[in-house]
Formats: sequence, structure tokens, C-alpha cells
Amino acid sequence: MAKQKSILIKWLRDAHAMEASAESMLNKQVSRVKGFPRLNQRFADHLEETREHQERLDHCIDRIGGDTSMVKEMVGKFSGSMQALATSGSDDDVVKAAISIYQYECLEIATYRALIAAADAYGQPEVALICKDILAEEEEMASWLIDNLAEITRTYLSKQGVGISPPPMPSSSDRRSPPPV
Repeated sequence: MAKQKSILIKWLRDAHAMEASAESMLNKQVSRVKGFPRLNQRFADHLEETREHQERLDHCIDRIGGDTSMVKEMVGKFSGSMQALATSGSDDDVVKAAISIYQYECLEIATYRALIAAADAYGQPEVALICKDILAEEEEMASWLIDNLAEITRTYLSKQGVGISPPPMPSSSDRRSPPPV
């Protein structure tokens, strides 16, 4: 029993650190995407969800007798800062931010699916239920990003002066004579 709890506590701590990293990353990205109101609002909304995820994970860890790991949390926050830094300073910050957050959402989704299976295996239905609730929010965010990535990209390109126009009509000098009959 002690070993099962230590494994589950470790994985929950890892998820907590992951959420701390996501919070750091989203915090930086919210200010970078102000010129894209829908994306900015979605990032801000998910930032609040992410903070709630950390609180829910704290509850899970406390419930089974553990505490959060400050070392892993600091590593997670540093990782999130580095992720945000990696997309800063380039002209295509907004598109890279959306892609980067989507990539991170996929990591979170896989993590919560594994946590649900582990919590079920260890007879921790409350932990499994909390992880299912968090998973639903992560899947919703990932779905929103993938559904809106093309629009985000087009909006970015439009702001850069790139217009989407039909292909040019060939000029009379470009036209060839029809083949002989």
C-alpha cells in the first residue's frame, strides 16, 4: 500500500509541476497576444483553469498523504519560462504561441489519462474523478486551439500585410495557342 501511494503521489506531484509550468507559460503568453482578442481571452480563461487544476491536484495529494514538491515546481516554472522565451522576440510569436500551447495541452491530456488509469488501479475514485474533470478542460482547450489555428494564422498573416487572394489571371502573352486540330 505504501508503494502504491508513493507512485501515485509522485505522479500527482509531476502533474502539479506540469500545471505550474503551464501557468508560467500562459501568464507570459496572455500579454503577448493582446492584439488577438479571442486568443487572448481563451489563454486568460485557461490560465484561470490551470490555477484551479493546481488547487485540485493539491487536494488529491493531501488526500492520499503527500505534499507538493517545491523542487519539481520550480523546475516546471523554469521550463514554462523557457518555453515562452523560445517564442518571444520573433515576428510570428502568436502562431508559435498557439502551436506551443497546443503541444503542451497534448502532454497534459496524456498525463491525465495515465493518472486516471493509475487512480482507478489504486482504488482512488475521488482522484480519478478530479483528474477526469481536469482532462475534460485540457481536451477542450486543445480542441479550441486546433479548431482555431488556421484562423489565428490567417489573422496573423493579414496583420503582416499578407493577403489571401485568388491566383492571378494569365496575361495575353502567357496564353498559348491551342494545339492544332
